[in-house]
Amino acid sequence: MSRVHAQWVPFKPFSDALGEPMPMASMSTASKCERCSTPLWKSVVRDSPILLCSCGFDPVDLKEILHESPDQIAKRVAMIRRYLKWAEKSRGSRDAFGFEGSPFFWDHTESSGNDRKPWWKPGAPAVSLLVRHTVASFQASCVDGELTRIARDISETKEFFIELPTSIASSMRSVSSAVASQFPEDAFSARERVLLGLEQHSGAATERARMPIVLLPAFTVTTRAFFDGRILSMKAQMIIREISEAICREDCEPERMYGLLVALERIVCRAYAEAVNISLTRVVSRSNPSPIGKLWSPAVIVRYKREKTFLRFLWMREKVNHENP
Repeated sequence: MSRVHAQWVPFKPFSDALGEPMPMASMSTASKCERCSTPLWKSVVRDSPILLCSCGFDPVDLKEILHESPDQIAKRVAMIRRYLKWAEKSRGSRDAFGFEGSPFFWDHTESSGNDRKPWWKPGAPAVSLLVRHTVASFQASCVDGELTRIARDISETKEFFIELPTSIASSMRSVSSAVASQFPEDAFSARERVLLGLEQHSGAATERARMPIVLLPAFTVTTRAFFDGRILSMKAQMIIREISEAICREDCEPERMYGLLVALERIVCRAYAEAVNISLTRVVSRSNPSPIGKLWSPAVIVRYKREKTFLRFLWMREKVNHENP
């Protein structure tokens, strides 16, 4: 509840019975603490409720302002306690990533897939946010010591040249072929088409594989997959690190670990799709893409219930510097 000045003077009428204007009554406001005379403005610069003096005197009595009976206050207190108990239990079965410093995301955590614009901007569905929901059933075979080791390496890496779980590397191959198939058939050489997962084509713009395209896909060494994650946006890298740190926590149970693995896969693949599209456009057209909004800033809420994981992904559109995303 917002606090106002401590002293309040009732409103005085503007005219008397004869209709003659009357001067407004002077409305004085308290500027100093009644107990120690400390200026009240000092309470604003401190991390404390406004008007609460450093001596402990508080001129605002919230219970008195509400004009509620003791029974109503008791009911409210009981309701708050029930909520806090539920919230504490609920937070133990949820993880949230990517919300730090982004109040925009918190405003949309209850958004539906049709995310409408705010009430003060009526009209078409909003294009600033994309929400996707996923339900994943626990698969014990995907959770092992290798996953923990890879997650620990990702969370500690500085250059973001990372090793990927096999399931994510496989999904990324499908992503690269889907994005590359949107370009003309003769835009890539035979070697590039193999790297991008495309079918062979007789015509080709060049015989040799260009290095920017060679470095795009993840590559395999024996049974391990590696990926130059530096092509991803810095925000995507940040959330990938956060999820990886959560996976390798000692108290992370297998069901929770699998849910985080699914979240990691979805974040990596969508961020990778955007990066591949920008890189291929730059190479094929020899120019930078137009600076249009991109789904670049991710966030995810992961909720666990028995052997199922419920995931809500949020992607916010924002302007991107294609030279240094």
